[in-house]
Amino acid sequence: KNMDELLAYTGKSFCNLIRPDEQESCQKSIWSQINGGHSNDYIFFHMQKADGKYISVLNHGRIVDSVHNGRVFYVMIMDLKSLQRHYGDRLELVEK
Repeated sequence: KNMDELLAYTGKSFCNLIRPDEQESCQKSIWSQINGGHSNDYIFFHMQKADGKYISVLNHGRIVDSVHNGRVFYVMIMDLKSLQRHYGDRLELVEK
């Protein structure tokens, strides 16, 4: 609903959106991509909604070094079902 609610819900940590059993592997994958010289990272995971249910998502993250703000992550999280509905056969995604 608003940024304050999101920050309160997540405890100000992106990791808290990720299903607990996937948190460690997701973080390892993201940092592996970044440390491998990529400024963009992509990962599938299950994100917990406010009602406690999980949805499958595709995360596209981008890391930028800002003179004013230091290292900043931009993250776009896309609902996998919506992507599949929109792109249909043109999108072949495989979940774990």
